[in-house]
Amino acid sequence: MGRKVQRIWPRHLQTVGEMIRQDVDVFAHCEKCQMDFEVDLELLATLYTGRYSLIGRYGKCKRRGCGGRVFFLAAIHTVFRPLLDED
Repeated sequence: MGRKVQRIWPRHLQTVGEMIRQDVDVFAHCEKCQMDFEVDLELLATLYTGRYSLIGRYGKCKRRGCGGRVFFLAAIHTVFRPLLDED
């Protein structure tokens, strides 16, 4: 059986460029140390273009010595939701 994919983010806000235009707050959350870090969307748009998406992506924790991985959360209607594309 195939995996069920859950659409957790409106299509018109799935790119970094649209998140910037709509003034969406985005944070990275480390699975290991549980720290939250603010994400610089303007920097991501400069590095990867505005069509880049954070949905289903992971990164390295910025905390020195942690070595964990972060996933991204974004606010829609003041509720932060994980930018994950699977159940």
